[in-house]
Amino acid sequence: MADLRRHAEVRDWVVRGAFYDQCALTRVPTDRMSWPEVERLLRAKEVGGLVARSEDEIAFLPPAKQRLREWLWSLRAFARYTGDSTQKAGTGSA
Repeated sequence: MADLRRHAEVRDWVVRGAFYDQCALTRVPTDRMSWPEVERLLRAKEVGGLVARSEDEIAFLPPAKQRLREWLWSLRAFARYTGDSTQKAGTGSA
């Protein structure tokens, strides 16, 4: 998490929260414990986007990735990915 915070801060982005779910990567964002707060911040325009190591950490399967991209686009929000995730499907966090 610290590397993601540094990535944002060196760009002068204000970090509003750090969210970490312990669940299988194959779970869609809406099924994750932390996602409602992420969604609220984005919908309310309290944040302009999100930062993660990989899109896989948010949406692993292709249909979920497409829905995430379309949803972010509809909000005019960005997603910035800092590099490949080391997580495997079915394990880890997002």
